[in-house]
Amino acid sequence: MRRFRFRLQRALQFASLRENQKKAQIANALQRIRFLDKYLVQLDSKVLACLEASRREVNTLSAQAHHQAIVPALDEIKRAKALLIEEREALAQRQAELIRLAQRRRSLESLKEKRVQEFKQDTSRREQKAIDNAASLVRGWQGEKGR
Repeated sequence: MRRFRFRLQRALQFASLRENQKKAQIANALQRIRFLDKYLVQLDSKVLACLEASRREVNTLSAQAHHQAIVPALDEIKRAKALLIEEREALAQRQAELIRLAQRRRSLESLKEKRVQEFKQDTSRREQKAIDNAASLVRGWQGEKGR
C-alpha cells in the first residue's frame, strides 16, 4: 500500500521554523521595550529628584551641581526615547512579518490537508477498483465452471 508523501513538507517545516524564530524576535523586542520603559521611568524620577533637591538647596553651588546633573539625564532620556521609538517600529515590522509567515504556513497546511484528502480518495478508488476486478474475475470463473 502506498504511503502519503507531501512534496512541500520541507517548505512547511521551514515556514514553521521561520514563524517560531519571528515569535522569538518579537518576544525579545517586547522585552527590550519593557526595559526601556522602566529605564525612562527611572531617569524621569532622577531628574525630578535633582530638581527638587536644587529647589530646596540654599547654597547656590549645591543647587548648580544638581542642575548640572540634570543635563546628562535629559540627554539620556532623549536617547532612550529615540531607542524606544526604533524598537516599537521594529516590533511593528516584525509583527507584520509574523502575520505574513503565519498565513504562508496556514496555506501550506491547508494544501497538505487537501492533498491528504485527495490521496485518501484516490486510494479508496483504487481499492474499490481492485475489489470490483476481483469480483468480476470470480463471477467469470464461476460462470465458466457452471457451463
